[in-house]
Formats: sequence, C-alpha cells, structure tokens
Amino acid sequence: MRKLLLQLFQVVLETRTSREFEGYEPVALNSPARYATYSANLVILTLLVAGKMKASELFTASDDVVNEWRRLALLWRSQLSAEGWQWLSESVRIVRVQVDGGRDLVLSAAFLPVEPSDMHNPGQVSDNDLYWVFDMSPTGEVSRWSTADSPGGLVQRYRFTCSLEDEIIVHALKPLFDHLGFSATTFCRCSDSRSVSCANAFLRLWILSATRTPSGELAEAYDDCINFCLPGATSIDEASVRMLREIVVRQLRGDMKRLSGLWRSSTRERLINSADYVTEAGSWIDSVVASLGLR
Repeated sequence: MRKLLLQLFQVVLETRTSREFEGYEPVALNSPARYATYSANLVILTLLVAGKMKASELFTASDDVVNEWRRLALLWRSQLSAEGWQWLSESVRIVRVQVDGGRDLVLSAAFLPVEPSDMHNPGQVSDNDLYWVFDMSPTGEVSRWSTADSPGGLVQRYRFTCSLEDEIIVHALKPLFDHLGFSATTFCRCSDSRSVSCANAFLRLWILSATRTPSGELAEAYDDCINFCLPGATSIDEASVRMLREIVVRQLRGDMKRLSGLWRSSTRERLINSADYVTEAGSWIDSVVASLGLR
C-alpha cells in the first residue's frame, strides 16, 4: 500500500485527461483546490500506512526536495480552508535532516503515538540551524553573510498576501524593521554548530538582559552581538554598525555585575589582542573594556 500511495503522489499534480469520475464531487472545488486536497490526502494516507517517510520519497525526481516541499505547502496554504490548513500543518510532524551532504525532511503523523524508533532520525538538525536553512557548510570559509533581500522588500512580500499569520509577524517585528531593518537579513557564524541573524542576536540580548537569566547564557548573547560589531560585517553600513556598538556598550554598563569576572577578563583579552583593535573599532573596544569594569 505504501508503494502504491507513493506512486500516486508522483503524478498527483499532473493534468488529468480522463473524465471518468468527474461527476463525483462531494464538495465543489476549483482545479487548484482539488489538486491541493488530493495531494494533502495522499500524504496523510501514506503517513497512516507507513508511519513516517522522507520528503525525498515524495519528490524522487528533484535535486532540492526542501524547495519542492515549500512549494507544495504554499499550494496547501492557499487552497485549503483555514481550518483545513491549520489541521494539516499541526498534524504532520516535520524533522529536518542532513543526509549525505543533502537536505531532507522526515515526515510523520503528529496525531499518532510516538514510538521510540520514531525519535531517532539520522542526521537530524535543529529547526534553528541556519546552515541547513541556507544549504551551506558550517565549516566553510564564509563567516558573515547577508541575503539579497532588502528589509523593506521582505515586509512588502509578507504584506502582499494579506495573510493574518504574516500580518501578525510583521506587526510584532515592526519596531525592529523600522530601526534595525538590516539586522533581519544579516547573519554571522558563531561556531561550527550555530549561526544567528543580527536581529536574533540583539533581540535575545535585550530579553535576557531584562530577565533573570543565568550568567553564562547572557554572556553568550553578548558574544553573538559583539561579533556583529567588529569590522567585516557584510552589508552593514557605518551608521548601522555605530548604532549596534552603542547598544552593546549601554547594555554592558547595566549588566556588568551579572557577568562573571572570568568572562569579562577573557573578553577583554580577546578583543584587545585581536587584529580588530588596530582598526577603527579600537576606540569602541576601549569603550567595551571600560563598560566591563576593566581598564
């Protein structure tokens, strides 16, 4: 049955020439909605039979199964009812994996009991793994990068759909887009296992600074933000870099006593002994050291 369902899915979006069952229409739907409903039903049926499957089993002819899944998900979102789309998106559990250097998705039914074997997915990565999102090597030479999107263009595309879900996100992040829009499309490597956007780094810092978070987690947040303030931050203009630097210094003054002496000392040594100290960032590094309570 699994094999049959997967075979049916391979041709699910192809144009139908047979009119044999055209009279069977329990619900009147236009053509795009019929394709969306039929393909969604096949995915659910396959998961009920197989338990779980990979996206590469659905898109056998594609070199980019993640993009194929995105396109199909957008079809579902546009053509299913609001209730149908909500049910589907909550009923299919998606695990991101990296297998043999390529990206894939492991799909399973969220409404079925989770078996111990279902918890093990070779090559599983975090949902927040930007290396996976950008399909780039975590050990490559690129340490900072930005997308070609302008922040305004990003917002415009979100608002183009007039989607309630998109509008909620845009509204929540409007202060960020208004004052630090570039930060949403600028990224930096933190380690071989983690990278962050500039927006993520500074939002995290502000939240952790305002709450009773452990010292080590707060220190990590400062490390991320400091990385965006050093020379070489791709596509960040001078005025924006200056703004980020002022934010870090002001926050440090308030958080100094919450940060361990070991972290403050090691950060001082790292910045003063770095090649960045002899650049235009030198005076800012002196300000950081002063904010750490270390002269």
